[in-house]
Amino acid sequence: MNFVAHAHLAGTEPEIIAGSVVGEYIKGSQLDHLPNTFVAGVRLHRATDVHTDQHPWVKQCITSVPAQHRRFAGIVLDIWFDHLLIKHWSVFSNQDFITFTEQTYRHITPYIHLTKDKHQVILQRMKQYNWFNAYRRPQGVQGACERLQQRLKGRADLVGIFQLVANDDNIRQGFEAFYRDQLAFCHQWREQNITPGEA
Repeated sequence: MNFVAHAHLAGTEPEIIAGSVVGEYIKGSQLDHLPNTFVAGVRLHRATDVHTDQHPWVKQCITSVPAQHRRFAGIVLDIWFDHLLIKHWSVFSNQDFITFTEQTYRHITPYIHLTKDKHQVILQRMKQYNWFNAYRRPQGVQGACERLQQRLKGRADLVGIFQLVANDDNIRQGFEAFYRDQLAFCHQWREQNITPGEA
Protein backbone atom coordinates (compact mmCIF):
# COMPACT_ATOMS: atom_id res chain seq x y z
CA MET A 1 0.00 0.00 0.00
CA ASN A 2 1.02 3.62 -0.43
CA PHE A 3 0.86 6.70 1.82
CA VAL A 4 -2.88 7.47 1.70
CA ALA A 5 -3.94 3.89 2.37
CA HIS A 6 -1.39 3.41 5.15
CA ALA A 7 -2.68 6.55 6.87
CA HIS A 8 -6.31 5.50 6.52
CA LEU A 9 -5.75 1.89 7.58
CA ALA A 10 -3.95 3.04 10.74
CA GLY A 11 -7.17 4.16 12.44
CA THR A 12 -7.53 7.41 14.36
CA GLU A 13 -4.61 7.55 16.83
CA PRO A 14 -2.19 10.27 15.59
CA GLU A 15 1.03 8.53 16.61
CA ILE A 16 -0.01 5.24 15.01
CA ILE A 17 -0.93 7.09 11.83
CA ALA A 18 2.49 8.75 11.90
CA GLY A 19 4.24 5.43 12.38
CA SER A 20 2.26 3.81 9.61
CA VAL A 21 3.13 6.55 7.10
CA VAL A 22 6.69 7.38 8.15
CA GLY A 23 7.25 3.65 8.65
CA GLU A 24 7.90 3.37 4.93
CA TYR A 25 11.36 4.71 5.74
CA ILE A 26 12.02 3.16 9.16
CA LYS A 27 14.21 0.12 8.61
CA GLY A 28 15.56 -2.65 10.80
CA SER A 29 14.29 -4.48 13.86
CA GLN A 30 15.92 -2.32 16.54
CA LEU A 31 13.13 0.12 17.31
CA ASP A 32 13.43 0.38 21.09
CA HIS A 33 14.69 3.96 20.88
CA LEU A 34 11.42 5.10 19.28
CA PRO A 35 8.10 5.94 21.01
CA ASN A 36 6.03 2.81 21.66
CA THR A 37 2.88 3.97 19.89
CA PHE A 38 4.86 5.19 16.89
CA VAL A 39 6.56 1.78 16.72
CA ALA A 40 3.13 0.12 16.74
CA GLY A 41 2.35 2.16 13.63
CA VAL A 42 5.60 1.06 11.99
CA ARG A 43 4.80 -2.57 12.73
CA LEU A 44 1.28 -2.11 11.38
CA HIS A 45 2.78 -0.68 8.19
CA ARG A 46 4.95 -3.76 7.79
CA ALA A 47 2.13 -6.18 8.55
CA THR A 48 -0.10 -4.39 6.05
CA ASP A 49 2.53 -4.65 3.33
CA VAL A 50 2.96 -8.38 3.95
CA HIS A 51 -0.80 -8.92 3.90
CA THR A 52 -1.05 -6.96 0.66
CA ASP A 53 1.73 -8.89 -1.05
CA GLN A 54 0.17 -12.21 -0.03
CA HIS A 55 -3.39 -11.28 -0.99
CA PRO A 56 -4.67 -13.55 -3.80
CA TRP A 57 -6.30 -10.68 -5.68
CA VAL A 58 -3.10 -8.61 -5.63
CA LYS A 59 -1.16 -11.61 -6.93
CA GLN A 60 -3.75 -11.92 -9.68
CA CYS A 61 -3.34 -8.24 -10.55
CA ILE A 62 0.42 -8.66 -10.84
CA THR A 63 0.16 -11.75 -13.04
CA SER A 64 -2.14 -9.81 -15.37
CA VAL A 65 0.85 -7.57 -16.19
CA PRO A 66 3.29 -8.86 -18.87
CA ALA A 67 6.06 -10.96 -17.34
CA GLN A 68 8.84 -8.48 -18.07
CA HIS A 69 7.08 -5.85 -15.92
CA ARG A 70 5.97 -7.96 -12.95
CA ARG A 71 9.00 -7.29 -10.76
CA PHE A 72 7.98 -3.64 -10.38
CA ALA A 73 4.21 -3.95 -10.90
CA GLY A 74 3.56 -3.98 -7.16
CA ILE A 75 5.09 -0.52 -6.78
CA VAL A 76 2.73 0.93 -9.37
CA LEU A 77 -0.27 -0.92 -7.95
CA ASP A 78 0.39 0.52 -4.50
CA ILE A 79 0.20 4.07 -5.84
CA TRP A 80 -2.80 3.29 -8.06
CA PHE A 81 -4.61 1.86 -5.04
CA ASP A 82 -4.31 5.29 -3.39
CA HIS A 83 -6.11 6.78 -6.38
CA LEU A 84 -8.85 4.15 -6.22
CA LEU A 85 -9.23 4.65 -2.46
CA ILE A 86 -9.67 8.39 -2.92
CA LYS A 87 -12.12 7.77 -5.76
CA HIS A 88 -14.22 5.62 -3.40
CA TRP A 89 -13.46 7.74 -0.33
CA SER A 90 -17.09 8.24 0.73
CA VAL A 91 -17.54 4.46 0.80
CA PHE A 92 -14.71 3.95 3.28
CA SER A 93 -14.63 7.14 5.36
CA ASN A 94 -17.03 9.64 6.89
CA GLN A 95 -14.25 12.20 7.13
CA ASP A 96 -13.75 14.84 4.46
CA PHE A 97 -10.68 13.91 2.42
CA ILE A 98 -9.11 17.37 2.62
CA THR A 99 -9.44 17.31 6.42
CA PHE A 100 -7.96 13.81 6.52
CA THR A 101 -5.04 14.97 4.37
CA GLU A 102 -4.29 18.01 6.52
CA GLN A 103 -4.50 15.98 9.73
CA THR A 104 -2.19 13.29 8.37
CA TYR A 105 0.44 15.84 7.38
CA ARG A 106 0.26 17.32 10.89
CA HIS A 107 0.55 13.89 12.48
CA ILE A 108 3.69 12.89 10.58
CA THR A 109 5.56 16.21 10.90
CA PRO A 110 7.07 15.60 14.38
CA TYR A 111 8.49 12.24 13.25
CA ILE A 112 10.02 13.03 9.87
CA HIS A 113 13.39 13.69 11.51
CA LEU A 114 13.57 10.02 12.53
CA THR A 115 14.29 9.03 8.92
CA LYS A 116 17.42 9.41 6.82
CA ASP A 117 18.06 12.79 5.18
CA LYS A 118 17.02 11.58 1.72
CA HIS A 119 13.75 10.26 3.11
CA GLN A 120 13.12 13.46 5.04
CA VAL A 121 13.30 15.25 1.70
CA ILE A 122 10.68 12.90 0.23
CA LEU A 123 8.29 13.32 3.16
CA GLN A 124 8.69 17.10 3.14
CA ARG A 125 7.98 17.15 -0.59
CA MET A 126 4.91 15.01 -0.04
CA LYS A 127 3.57 17.72 2.24
CA GLN A 128 4.82 20.68 0.22
CA TYR A 129 3.35 19.46 -3.06
CA ASN A 130 0.34 17.74 -1.46
CA TRP A 131 0.82 14.34 -3.01
CA PHE A 132 -2.36 13.06 -1.35
CA ASN A 133 -4.40 15.50 -3.38
CA ALA A 134 -2.37 14.75 -6.51
CA TYR A 135 -3.35 11.09 -6.28
CA ARG A 136 -6.97 12.10 -6.86
CA ARG A 137 -6.20 12.22 -10.58
CA PRO A 138 -4.60 9.52 -12.75
CA GLN A 139 -2.14 12.17 -13.93
CA GLY A 140 -0.95 12.55 -10.34
CA VAL A 141 -0.26 8.83 -10.12
CA GLN A 142 1.59 8.96 -13.42
CA GLY A 143 3.70 11.83 -12.06
CA ALA A 144 4.61 9.73 -9.03
CA CYS A 145 5.61 6.87 -11.33
CA GLU A 146 7.76 9.24 -13.37
CA ARG A 147 9.59 10.41 -10.24
CA LEU A 148 10.18 6.86 -9.07
CA GLN A 149 11.33 5.82 -12.51
CA GLN A 150 13.97 8.55 -12.43
CA ARG A 151 15.16 7.35 -9.02
CA LEU A 152 15.43 3.80 -10.39
CA LYS A 153 17.60 5.18 -13.22
CA GLY A 154 15.85 3.35 -16.02
CA ARG A 155 15.72 -0.07 -14.37
CA ALA A 156 11.95 -0.19 -14.76
CA ASP A 157 9.32 1.28 -17.07
CA LEU A 158 6.96 2.35 -14.30
CA VAL A 159 5.06 4.72 -16.58
CA GLY A 160 4.46 1.87 -19.01
CA ILE A 161 3.26 -0.35 -16.17
CA PHE A 162 1.00 2.49 -14.98
CA GLN A 163 -0.66 2.68 -18.40
CA LEU A 164 -1.40 -1.05 -18.24
CA VAL A 165 -2.71 -0.95 -14.66
CA ALA A 166 -4.79 2.20 -15.09
CA ASN A 167 -6.63 0.69 -18.05
CA ASP A 168 -7.34 -2.65 -16.40
CA ASP A 169 -11.06 -2.82 -15.59
CA ASN A 170 -10.58 -5.90 -13.39
CA ILE A 171 -8.37 -3.87 -11.05
CA ARG A 172 -10.91 -1.06 -10.85
CA GLN A 173 -13.78 -3.46 -10.22
CA GLY A 174 -11.98 -5.61 -7.66
CA PHE A 175 -10.58 -2.83 -5.52
CA GLU A 176 -13.51 -2.29 -3.15
CA ALA A 177 -13.64 -5.93 -2.04
CA PHE A 178 -9.86 -6.01 -1.63
CA TYR A 179 -9.83 -2.85 0.45
CA ARG A 180 -12.55 -4.17 2.74
CA ASP A 181 -10.23 -7.11 3.40
CA GLN A 182 -7.46 -4.64 4.21
CA LEU A 183 -9.65 -2.74 6.64
CA ALA A 184 -10.69 -5.93 8.42
CA PHE A 185 -7.09 -7.14 8.64
CA CYS A 186 -5.78 -3.85 10.02
CA HIS A 187 -8.62 -3.54 12.53
CA GLN A 188 -7.89 -7.04 13.81
CA TRP A 189 -4.14 -6.33 13.92
CA ARG A 190 -4.69 -3.21 16.01
CA GLU A 191 -7.01 -5.10 18.37
CA GLN A 192 -4.44 -7.84 18.88
CA ASN A 193 -1.24 -5.81 18.98
CA ILE A 194 -2.01 -2.43 20.52
CA THR A 195 -2.82 -2.26 24.22
CA PRO A 196 -5.43 0.27 25.44
CA GLY A 197 -2.70 2.39 26.99
CA GLU A 198 -0.91 2.77 23.67
CA ALA A 199 -3.77 4.26 21.71
